[in-house]
Amino acid sequence: HPALEQDGTRREHVDPHAMAALAQSAVDCGLNDRAAEILGELIPLVQRTHPNRGVGGSLAGYYALLARAESARGNTLAAVDAASGAVVAWGRDLNNRAN
Repeated sequence: HPALEQDGTRREHVDPHAMAALAQSAVDCGLNDRAAEILGELIPLVQRTHPNRGVGGSLAGYYALLARAESARGNTLAAVDAASGAVVAWGRDLNNRAN
């Protein structure tokens, strides 16, 4: 598990921006299993630590990236779930819907 040390203890600090960049690179390189794993950790982290549980912020983009990774893996149901999460995470600002 990426956020755990070898002995099973939780890392003190996980940088969500670095995780997002790594997930994007993984998708770009076709490493969709790894991207889904990273995003599976990143999304709950953002929901726990960001105002409004990340809604109206970068959370929608993370869900959209997860949808791409799941679609590339052939996981249609997971891709649709992630895409739906992106729509919900847009929030009320119409400008967020450009993604």
